[in-house]
Amino acid sequence: MALFGRVVYIRSEKVQEYDLVSGKRKELYRHDGGLLYHPITEVNETTFIVGTLRGEMLLVGADRQAHVLGEGGPQVFFPAHGKLLYLDGTFLYEATLQDRRLQALGVVSEGPFTPNYPLLAISDDELLVRRRRGPYVKYDLRTGTLVDTSIEKCYAAAWRSRTREVICVDELSAPVKRRSGYALVGMDGRRRQVSGLLKLAVAAYVPPMDYVLAGRARWSGRWLAEIMDLVSYDFSTTAVRRIAKNVPVGLGRGAFWSPTRREN
Repeated sequence: MALFGRVVYIRSEKVQEYDLVSGKRKELYRHDGGLLYHPITEVNETTFIVGTLRGEMLLVGADRQAHVLGEGGPQVFFPAHGKLLYLDGTFLYEATLQDRRLQALGVVSEGPFTPNYPLLAISDDELLVRRRRGPYVKYDLRTGTLVDTSIEKCYAAAWRSRTREVICVDELSAPVKRRSGYALVGMDGRRRQVSGLLKLAVAAYVPPMDYVLAGRARWSGRWLAEIMDLVSYDFSTTAVRRIAKNVPVGLGRGAFWSPTRREN
Protein backbone atom coordinates (compact mmCIF):
# COMPACT_ATOMS: atom_id res chain seq x y z
CA MET A 1 0.00 0.00 0.00
CA ALA A 2 1.54 3.28 -1.13
CA LEU A 3 1.39 6.26 1.20
CA PHE A 4 1.32 9.72 -0.30
CA GLY A 5 0.00 13.18 0.47
CA ARG A 6 -0.38 14.57 3.96
CA VAL A 7 -2.74 14.54 6.90
CA VAL A 8 -3.53 17.85 8.60
CA TYR A 9 -4.86 17.68 12.14
CA ILE A 10 -5.65 19.68 15.26
CA ARG A 11 -3.48 19.36 18.35
CA SER A 12 -4.75 21.51 21.21
CA GLU A 13 -4.22 25.11 20.05
CA LYS A 14 -2.19 24.12 16.98
CA VAL A 15 -2.77 22.85 13.47
CA GLN A 16 -0.07 20.44 12.36
CA GLU A 17 0.82 18.50 9.23
CA TYR A 18 2.29 15.03 8.90
CA ASP A 19 3.84 14.24 5.51
CA LEU A 20 2.96 10.63 4.72
CA VAL A 21 5.93 10.22 2.37
CA SER A 22 8.80 11.85 4.26
CA GLY A 23 7.44 11.43 7.78
CA LYS A 24 8.14 15.09 8.53
CA ARG A 25 5.93 17.10 10.86
CA LYS A 26 5.21 20.78 10.50
CA GLU A 27 3.23 23.34 12.47
CA LEU A 28 0.90 25.24 10.16
CA TYR A 29 -0.87 27.51 12.64
CA ARG A 30 -0.94 28.33 16.35
CA HIS A 31 -4.03 29.95 17.86
CA ASP A 32 -3.33 32.46 20.59
CA GLY A 33 -6.96 32.34 21.72
CA GLY A 34 -6.84 28.84 23.18
CA LEU A 35 -7.91 25.42 22.01
CA LEU A 36 -9.06 24.79 18.48
CA TYR A 37 -12.11 22.74 17.66
CA HIS A 38 -13.00 20.25 14.95
CA PRO A 39 -13.72 19.98 12.16
CA ILE A 40 -10.89 21.30 10.03
CA THR A 41 -11.63 21.78 6.34
CA GLU A 42 -9.29 22.17 3.37
CA VAL A 43 -9.93 25.09 1.01
CA ASN A 44 -6.82 24.60 -1.15
CA GLU A 45 -3.23 23.41 -0.67
CA THR A 46 -2.30 26.49 1.41
CA THR A 47 -5.60 27.40 3.08
CA PHE A 48 -7.95 25.74 5.56
CA ILE A 49 -10.84 26.55 7.87
CA VAL A 50 -10.78 25.55 11.52
CA GLY A 51 -13.15 26.15 14.42
CA THR A 52 -12.60 27.61 17.87
CA LEU A 53 -14.23 26.67 21.15
CA ARG A 54 -16.06 30.01 20.97
CA GLY A 55 -17.84 28.78 17.86
CA GLU A 56 -15.98 30.89 15.31
CA MET A 57 -14.79 29.67 11.91
CA LEU A 58 -11.24 30.82 11.14
CA LEU A 59 -9.78 31.00 7.65
CA VAL A 60 -6.01 30.42 7.75
CA GLY A 61 -3.83 30.99 4.69
CA ALA A 62 -0.21 30.60 3.71
CA ASP A 63 0.70 33.66 5.82
CA ARG A 64 -0.56 31.78 8.92
CA GLN A 65 -2.89 34.67 9.73
CA ALA A 66 -6.42 33.84 10.86
CA HIS A 67 -9.47 35.67 9.51
CA VAL A 68 -12.81 35.24 11.28
CA LEU A 69 -15.50 34.17 8.81
CA GLY A 70 -18.31 34.15 11.33
CA GLU A 71 -19.96 31.81 13.78
CA GLY A 72 -20.86 28.25 12.89
CA GLY A 73 -19.62 24.75 12.26
CA PRO A 74 -19.20 21.99 11.32
CA GLN A 75 -18.46 23.11 7.78
CA VAL A 76 -17.53 21.76 4.33
CA PHE A 77 -16.01 23.67 1.42
CA PHE A 78 -16.88 22.84 -2.19
CA PRO A 79 -14.06 24.08 -4.48
CA ALA A 80 -16.02 23.52 -7.69
CA HIS A 81 -18.61 26.03 -6.50
CA GLY A 82 -16.50 28.27 -4.25
CA LYS A 83 -19.15 27.63 -1.59
CA LEU A 84 -18.99 26.96 2.12
CA LEU A 85 -21.80 24.92 3.67
CA TYR A 86 -22.07 24.98 7.44
CA LEU A 87 -24.38 24.64 10.40
CA ASP A 88 -25.19 27.46 12.78
CA GLY A 89 -27.33 26.02 15.51
CA THR A 90 -29.76 23.72 13.72
CA PHE A 91 -29.86 25.73 10.46
CA LEU A 92 -27.92 24.84 7.31
CA TYR A 93 -26.26 27.83 5.60
CA GLU A 94 -24.61 28.33 2.24
CA ALA A 95 -22.20 31.15 1.37
CA THR A 96 -19.65 32.09 -1.26
CA LEU A 97 -16.08 32.29 0.05
CA GLN A 98 -14.38 35.25 -1.59
CA ASP A 99 -11.72 37.76 -0.50
CA ARG A 100 -11.44 36.07 2.91
CA ARG A 101 -15.12 36.72 3.59
CA LEU A 102 -18.43 34.91 3.34
CA GLN A 103 -20.66 36.56 0.75
CA ALA A 104 -24.16 35.89 -0.58
CA LEU A 105 -24.99 34.20 2.71
CA GLY A 106 -28.31 32.39 2.82
CA VAL A 107 -30.25 29.75 4.73
CA VAL A 108 -30.58 26.48 2.84
CA SER A 109 -32.93 24.96 5.38
CA GLU A 110 -33.98 25.47 8.98
CA GLY A 111 -33.87 21.71 9.49
CA PRO A 112 -33.66 21.19 12.36
CA PHE A 113 -30.31 19.48 11.82
CA THR A 114 -28.04 17.90 14.42
CA PRO A 115 -25.25 20.41 15.17
CA ASN A 116 -22.79 17.94 16.70
CA TYR A 117 -22.80 15.62 13.68
CA PRO A 118 -20.35 16.27 10.83
CA LEU A 119 -21.36 17.36 7.36
CA LEU A 120 -20.09 15.02 4.67
CA ALA A 121 -19.30 15.83 1.05
CA ILE A 122 -20.09 12.82 -1.17
CA SER A 123 -19.17 14.42 -4.50
CA ASP A 124 -18.09 17.77 -5.92
CA ASP A 125 -21.72 18.87 -5.73
CA GLU A 126 -23.48 16.92 -2.96
CA LEU A 127 -23.61 17.06 0.82
CA LEU A 128 -25.00 14.80 3.52
CA VAL A 129 -26.38 16.42 6.67
CA ARG A 130 -28.25 14.70 9.48
CA ARG A 131 -31.70 15.74 10.63
CA ARG A 132 -32.19 16.05 14.36
CA ARG A 133 -34.87 13.37 14.17
CA GLY A 134 -34.71 11.25 11.07
CA PRO A 135 -32.32 10.19 8.34
CA TYR A 136 -29.51 12.03 6.61
CA VAL A 137 -30.55 14.52 3.95
CA LYS A 138 -28.71 14.98 0.64
CA TYR A 139 -28.28 18.55 -0.58
CA ASP A 140 -27.38 19.20 -4.22
CA LEU A 141 -25.59 22.52 -4.75
CA ARG A 142 -26.38 22.47 -8.48
CA THR A 143 -30.14 22.40 -8.02
CA GLY A 144 -30.56 23.66 -4.46
CA THR A 145 -32.71 20.65 -3.59
CA LEU A 146 -32.84 18.65 -0.36
CA VAL A 147 -33.82 14.98 -0.49
CA ASP A 148 -34.17 12.48 2.35
CA THR A 149 -31.91 9.43 2.12
CA SER A 150 -32.18 5.97 3.65
CA ILE A 151 -29.07 6.52 5.80
CA GLU A 152 -29.87 6.64 9.51
CA LYS A 153 -28.56 5.48 12.88
CA CYS A 154 -25.11 6.43 11.64
CA TYR A 155 -22.41 8.87 12.75
CA ALA A 156 -20.76 9.65 9.43
CA ALA A 157 -16.95 9.54 9.63
CA ALA A 158 -15.95 9.54 5.94
CA TRP A 159 -17.19 8.85 2.42
CA ARG A 160 -15.82 5.80 0.61
CA SER A 161 -16.07 6.99 -2.97
CA ARG A 162 -14.82 3.65 -4.37
CA THR A 163 -18.10 1.97 -3.37
CA ARG A 164 -20.29 5.06 -2.73
CA GLU A 165 -20.82 4.19 0.91
CA VAL A 166 -20.62 6.12 4.16
CA ILE A 167 -18.05 4.88 6.66
CA CYS A 168 -19.95 5.38 9.87
CA VAL A 169 -20.06 4.53 13.52
CA ASP A 170 -22.98 2.12 13.49
CA GLU A 171 -25.50 3.25 16.09
CA LEU A 172 -27.44 0.01 15.63
CA SER A 173 -24.58 -1.98 17.17
CA ALA A 174 -24.09 -1.11 20.83
CA PRO A 175 -20.53 -0.06 21.68
CA VAL A 176 -18.70 -2.52 23.91
CA LYS A 177 -16.01 -1.33 26.32
CA ARG A 178 -15.62 2.02 24.54
CA ARG A 179 -15.14 0.31 21.18
CA SER A 180 -17.10 1.74 18.27
CA GLY A 181 -18.56 -0.62 15.71
CA TYR A 182 -18.17 0.59 12.12
CA ALA A 183 -20.33 -0.14 9.12
CA LEU A 184 -20.38 0.77 5.45
CA VAL A 185 -23.79 2.19 4.61
CA GLY A 186 -25.00 2.63 1.03
CA MET A 187 -27.34 5.32 -0.23
CA ASP A 188 -30.10 2.71 -0.15
CA GLY A 189 -29.53 2.21 3.58
CA ARG A 190 -27.96 -1.22 3.31
CA ARG A 191 -25.12 -1.72 5.77
CA ARG A 192 -22.28 -4.13 6.22
CA GLN A 193 -20.02 -4.35 9.22
CA VAL A 194 -16.27 -3.66 9.03
CA SER A 195 -14.69 -5.61 11.87
CA GLY A 196 -11.16 -4.41 11.04
CA LEU A 197 -12.06 -0.87 12.11
CA LEU A 198 -13.38 -1.90 15.52
CA LYS A 199 -10.54 -0.50 17.64
CA LEU A 200 -9.81 2.49 15.42
CA ALA A 201 -11.09 6.07 15.19
CA VAL A 202 -11.54 6.91 11.51
CA ALA A 203 -10.17 10.30 10.46
CA ALA A 204 -10.10 10.42 6.65
CA TYR A 205 -10.44 8.34 3.49
CA VAL A 206 -7.76 8.21 0.76
CA PRO A 207 -9.70 7.67 -2.50
CA PRO A 208 -6.89 6.73 -4.93
CA MET A 209 -5.71 3.81 -2.81
CA ASP A 210 -8.98 2.89 -1.03
CA TYR A 211 -7.77 3.03 2.55
CA VAL A 212 -8.58 5.07 5.62
CA LEU A 213 -6.34 6.99 7.98
CA ALA A 214 -7.32 6.52 11.58
CA GLY A 215 -6.19 6.91 15.16
CA ARG A 216 -5.42 3.99 17.47
CA ALA A 217 -5.04 4.54 21.18
CA ARG A 218 -2.18 3.08 23.20
CA TRP A 219 -1.17 3.53 26.78
CA SER A 220 2.01 5.51 27.44
CA GLY A 221 3.74 4.76 30.73
CA ARG A 222 5.95 7.79 30.22
CA TRP A 223 3.04 10.22 30.00
CA LEU A 224 0.59 8.15 32.07
CA ALA A 225 -2.05 8.71 29.45
CA GLU A 226 -3.57 7.33 26.26
CA ILE A 227 -1.86 8.50 23.09
CA MET A 228 -3.28 8.33 19.57
CA ASP A 229 -1.05 6.86 16.87
CA LEU A 230 -1.71 7.31 13.16
CA VAL A 231 -2.59 4.06 11.38
CA SER A 232 -4.07 2.99 8.07
CA TYR A 233 -6.71 0.40 7.28
CA ASP A 234 -6.62 -1.11 3.78
CA PHE A 235 -10.04 -2.22 2.54
CA SER A 236 -8.55 -4.60 -0.04
CA THR A 237 -6.40 -6.55 2.43
CA THR A 238 -8.05 -5.62 5.78
CA ALA A 239 -4.51 -4.91 7.04
CA VAL A 240 -3.87 -2.30 9.74
CA ARG A 241 -0.50 -0.56 9.57
CA ARG A 242 0.99 1.87 12.05
CA ILE A 243 2.32 4.94 10.23
CA ALA A 244 3.47 7.25 13.01
CA LYS A 245 3.48 7.58 16.76
CA ASN A 246 1.70 10.38 18.57
CA VAL A 247 -0.30 11.88 15.71
CA PRO A 248 -3.71 12.52 17.32
CA VAL A 249 -6.35 11.97 14.66
CA GLY A 250 -9.76 10.36 14.77
CA LEU A 251 -13.40 10.96 15.53
CA GLY A 252 -13.95 14.24 17.32
CA ARG A 253 -10.34 15.36 16.82
CA GLY A 254 -10.49 16.96 13.40
CA ALA A 255 -8.28 16.01 10.44
CA PHE A 256 -8.24 15.89 6.66
CA TRP A 257 -6.14 14.13 4.04
CA SER A 258 -4.79 16.02 1.05
CA PRO A 259 -2.79 14.74 -1.93
CA THR A 260 -0.70 17.92 -1.97
CA ARG A 261 1.91 19.38 0.35
CA ARG A 262 1.62 22.85 1.79
CA GLU A 263 4.68 24.86 0.76
CA ASN A 264 5.40 27.93 2.88
